[in-house]
Amino acid sequence: MYAPLTSSSVFSSPSVLYVIAESGYDDKKLYGHSKKVLRVDLVCPVERYENTPKRRLELMLL
Repeated sequence: MYAPLTSSSVFSSPSVLYVIAESGYDDKKLYGHSKKVLRVDLVCPVERYENTPKRRLELMLL
């Protein structure tokens, strides 16, 4: 659903720099789509727990 939801012309505005989404959108492919296609940064809340995998935290640094 992310690609169809973000296909609006609103996302092509140069003033849009970030898209904030719920944690369910925390996915490497969606981060890539946002950066390459929409030219915005996807921001999803990620709870950092003691046992949060390093790989998941690295998604925020793309």
